Amino acid sequence: MSAKTDYDAIVIGAGLAGLTCAAYLAKAGKRVVVLEQHTRPGGLWASFSRRGAIFDISTHWVTEPQTLNRMLEELGTAPVNFVHLEHLGRYVGPPASPGSAGTAANPPLPPAAAASPSWDILVGPDIGAFKESVRASFPTVDEKALARLVSTALRLSRMLDSLPVFSSELASVWSRMKAGLSVLPHLPRLSRLGRLPAEKFFERLFPGDELKGLRAALYTFAPIPEMPAIGQLAILGIGLRGKLYSPRGGAQVLADAFAQAASSNGAEIRYSQHVVSILTEGKEVRGVILADGGEVRASSVVSAGDAKRTFYRLLGSHRVPESYLKLLEAQPVSEPYVLISLVTTLDPAVLGFDGTDVFVCPSTDVLRAFESKEPEDCFFLLAFPQYSELGTDRALRALQIVVPAGFAWEDHWKTSPTPERGPAYRALKQEFAGKIIARAQEYVPRLSSHLEVVDVSTPISLYRYTMNTEGAPVGWHYKSRRRWKQRVPFLHGLYQAGHWVGPSGALPVTRSGKWAAELVLRDKRQ
Repeated sequence: MSAKTDYDAIVIGAGLAGLTCAAYLAKAGKRVVVLEQHTRPGGLWASFSRRGAIFDISTHWVTEPQTLNRMLEELGTAPVNFVHLEHLGRYVGPPASPGSAGTAANPPLPPAAAASPSWDILVGPDIGAFKESVRASFPTVDEKALARLVSTALRLSRMLDSLPVFSSELASVWSRMKAGLSVLPHLPRLSRLGRLPAEKFFERLFPGDELKGLRAALYTFAPIPEMPAIGQLAILGIGLRGKLYSPRGGAQVLADAFAQAASSNGAEIRYSQHVVSILTEGKEVRGVILADGGEVRASSVVSAGDAKRTFYRLLGSHRVPESYLKLLEAQPVSEPYVLISLVTTLDPAVLGFDGTDVFVCPSTDVLRAFESKEPEDCFFLLAFPQYSELGTDRALRALQIVVPAGFAWEDHWKTSPTPERGPAYRALKQEFAGKIIARAQEYVPRLSSHLEVVDVSTPISLYRYTMNTEGAPVGWHYKSRRRWKQRVPFLHGLYQAGHWVGPSGALPVTRSGKWAAELVLRDKRQ
């Protein structure tokens, strides 16, 4: 095999991490190519349109837009315009006694109206409004306990913001020691909240059967089974501090900005390029092989995609040490979701929705609600996309429903043994969507009779779009606390970037892309 290289570095994947890595490498004068199997950049930080309405594929907010824009400015690219979001969300319960005759204080609803939810809690920077929404839904709530919830969430959020953020592989020994000392005073609190299940924390704070709904609502802040208290409290703290921003125009705007940063600095981005293998020679990387049989050569490869696919398929398990394979096997991946994107002639504002996300908890039995993958009784989220393409019919509005789902549900959505989509798959996903839309209609009256477009993406869709194991949306499952090295220890020239080596979110993954670039540059200098 010839040692000749076509590029200094190859980046697999044009998500935010891969684009950031390529941009910094190109800025440093390296010959870089990004190979992306899809037709556009962004990965899960992307958007699509239906009848002119723009829908995001995944998370649509960030907490530190100024840091992302500083990166873009470092790379010589215009900053992105971010919009401040007024609220984190509304957290509502199941419809309250739909068959009830009502009272003077709670009269029966007209047939065309939405049922009143069992609880309705609004989370935003107006702490007084948050507390009042809790009191209105749960009049027996203890004021001291409610004040403690707010102060704990705010204190934790500020504490997490104060912790040092750095790459342990790039930092000096002294820097790591200094960072460790700064974290030391916070370790007892972080450890306690990290070990304590959220339901236990909320049960201690708000005991009693009459507050089961409040505990369920609070659990909905991070609606994942077995989530520790630190997760819900951190999210609540972000909401109460008003640290929520969204790219004006949708998630794709941010991805396009980093793609522009990579291109303008000299990186080449090739779309519809499916990498099937990583080339090696001994313990050295030599490039990649594409699905069409073509080879792209480089002495450095950065995988900004699925970790299991990187090591099992692209590299091949026979080239991975047994000890590393055992670590991979022990790590579960994050749970996927179903995305139901609707174009409707209903105006959400007329129905009382102001664009704030609505998180629907179907039961006070939170473990059942968040573990269920059945459309009849699972948790779901209503989102109200605000952006559209020029010339879109003004009578049309967008509504998106996000539903946790299992990759293997109903025999892998009727695609087993391989995710090939056929008539049974298409019928099943429409049946699933129909059941969820019927439940959403309890909150959005007449929805099913005012639909222009129903677009359904299943975990199978996420898998095909991202190549992530089981359609995993945010890398490893949140229960995995392992931080993987970005420089692969057993193969010189192979690196990782993205949410498979650290936290998910736009800022953490772009940081990991920058750090991967710095590791590549350091190794090339040596």
